[in-house]
Amino acid sequence: MVAAPAVTQTLPPLLQRDLKRLVAGFPEYPPLTTRLEQTIRIGTGFHHRWYTSQREHWLAAMTAKEREVRQAGLDARQITAGDRWRYVNCMPMMFWLAECAQVDRTLLDAAGHMAAVAAARVRHDCPQHGRSMRNVLPWKTVERALLKVEPVVDEDAAIAAGDAAFARLAALVPGFKRFL
Repeated sequence: MVAAPAVTQTLPPLLQRDLKRLVAGFPEYPPLTTRLEQTIRIGTGFHHRWYTSQREHWLAAMTAKEREVRQAGLDARQITAGDRWRYVNCMPMMFWLAECAQVDRTLLDAAGHMAAVAAARVRHDCPQHGRSMRNVLPWKTVERALLKVEPVVDEDAAIAAGDAAFARLAALVPGFKRFL
């Protein structure tokens, strides 16, 4: 008797609006991210950054992208979370999401080590940092972990949190005022 082939269930990709609900409910300062930022001296509190936490950084970035897409006449509700991940270059921002999603600790340790090496070469965010982090923390790994997390914030509260984060961004970084 031949065994039936295993059925693989393909889930739809996580949408940015669902990611925003998760992010809005995650802690602002999880311990591993805080330690990473202090070690590499990039992120919250360094280089005169406008944001006060990686959560605020994520919320403003997602809201800015939604506003940009809407201004182009497109449907912002269809932005996938993976699309956002592909364009992030801030190692602490990426690490924070993986830590909050409870990605395996060995992967987080590897990502932290890689971040320290990368930051020793280039002391500020850059595309190379994003690529390096994605090599250690591929989106599918982070997405799988995120899909196991139940949101604790409803969509309206997540939108409000994103709008507040974006307002701070636009007030401090003039180039974003065009999306107000």
